[in-house]
Amino acid sequence: MTPVIVQERDCYTADEVNLLSLPLKKGYRMSMNNCLYDKALHATKNECGCIPPFYTIGAMGDLPVCRGTNLYCAYGIFDDVVQARPVGTAK
Repeated sequence: MTPVIVQERDCYTADEVNLLSLPLKKGYRMSMNNCLYDKALHATKNECGCIPPFYTIGAMGDLPVCRGTNLYCAYGIFDDVVQARPVGTAK
């Protein structure tokens, strides 16, 4: 059986998507929950300039932990993660 390339089948398997904040090398796989979490983390990084205190994996680079108004900003993003944001993080 010849494998079908992603572009032809127009979908991915769990092992073909590497979410930047939840990397495959650390055992994370693609799921709806992980995808939304990854989206919220990157939106927090871009919009608030920090990472939430509960994110401890360390795959997002050297960013300050959200505190004060930045923490409020982060929680606002996580409370409304389905809002349309132009954050594409999968590689």
